[in-house]
Amino acid sequence: MRLFILLIIFIIINSNSILIGQHLIGNTTIDFNDPNRNRDIETHIYYPATTTGTNTTPDTGQYPLVIIGHGYQIGYDSYQYLWEHLVPLGYIVALPATETGLFPSHGTFGEDLRYLVTAFEGANTDNTSLFYQKMKGTSAIMGHSMGGGASFLAVENDTLVTTMVSFAAAETNPSAITAANSTFIPTLTFIGDEDCVAAPVGNQLDMYNNLEDCKAYATILGGSHCQFANSNTVCELGELFCNSSNFITEQAQHDAITTLLTPWLGAWLYEDYSAWTTFDSLLGNGTDYSLEMICSTNAPQPPVIDSTNNPPTWVDQTPDNKLFEVNQNTNGEIFVRTYCQEPIYYHLFDPMGRLLKQAEVNHAYFSLSLMNFPSGIYILQLRQGSRYQSEKIIR
Repeated sequence: MRLFILLIIFIIINSNSILIGQHLIGNTTIDFNDPNRNRDIETHIYYPATTTGTNTTPDTGQYPLVIIGHGYQIGYDSYQYLWEHLVPLGYIVALPATETGLFPSHGTFGEDLRYLVTAFEGANTDNTSLFYQKMKGTSAIMGHSMGGGASFLAVENDTLVTTMVSFAAAETNPSAITAANSTFIPTLTFIGDEDCVAAPVGNQLDMYNNLEDCKAYATILGGSHCQFANSNTVCELGELFCNSSNFITEQAQHDAITTLLTPWLGAWLYEDYSAWTTFDSLLGNGTDYSLEMICSTNAPQPPVIDSTNNPPTWVDQTPDNKLFEVNQNTNGEIFVRTYCQEPIYYHLFDPMGRLLKQAEVNHAYFSLSLMNFPSGIYILQLRQGSRYQSEKIIR
């Protein structure tokens, strides 16, 4: 009986680690080459694996990509808390180790962050790559301080990246504040209200105000600039004149960050509507944060339409050997009816032929939203075995 009670206590104590994630963490380093710039991008990668260690076999499944840009004079390894949190949840986390000198190019760093999305797309189709067929097709670019500003440069006028997250973003050259005017994807902006290195006014607040729907703004109460990373001596020298007695602990700041970041990424990168409702429930004031959002039209929607959701009236009721039919409304929502009994895979491409979304579908009806995408022509392709069908979508 005593042994049974001790076992129950052990399970309760460790329940968080059981619920947080099941994946182990593998790691590797790849120098990706951008041929258009003849530039090598040293990238440190942490990924869901069958065993821990370097170059171990990735776990079964396909995973979203999260790219993290480091701050000025802050090494990629100062973001260990992020990859240790995200990889077990099923994310591939990539951290470029470029622009680490005294006079970094912000624009070049932004291009590096952006190119990694393309590089992993290539790895996904390269049967010699560790990440062959491991990419889900959704991605986030995130960054801290200089890397936060460079993240805005990376996603300017881009719709291939799914979402962007910035931590204490600093203004850059070229201007991240200006780039925010041309950012069309969902964004989550973090600030620390005790940040004396890159104060919100003139930095994150100006970027946020230039963004369109859909956007969220998280203030870490008592949050410092440097505690968006792990402890780093170089960064902390910049906080010598801050009133550090007002800072919350590093662990408390990291806990507040991951509390908000986890459902945001789950909603956008896994298209998980329950994660979206969790994020929405956090609006307002928490113990160590406050959260506000403007996201009236672009929030993730439940992917499945069943008979209770009143699907639209279909013009063509005859399959004619089709895999699917498409109907859409003026708000940018696409409604799809499939004719296959087996699972079917969809791929959504932008006007340049770049893959935006992909997933397996097991339902007769499902929907996609292009509400946060710019106007243009998109291609929706569905495959079932060797059969496939493509339809043009006009946004």
